Amino acid sequence: MNEQSPSSAVFRCNECSAIIEGESSFWNHLSALHLKYFPYRCDYCVEADEIHFTATEDTMKKHTENIHGVKDLVSQF
Repeated sequence: MNEQSPSSAVFRCNECSAIIEGESSFWNHLSALHLKYFPYRCDYCVEADEIHFTATEDTMKKHTENIHGVKDLVSQF
């Protein structure tokens, strides 16, 4: 029997039929695209009267580094 770990398993989204590899990637897809759940907020955008939310900590880290030049600043909303 050849079982896949949840991190390498392949999932099909019942909402849009997307095929996603990895359980956490599947939940990130479902949360952001279909449930509109974005728990990570950029503190810099909020201070600038803008609001920027992302669904994953990794995406927010990339945003704060690429847009604001700051590493390791992540706030969970």
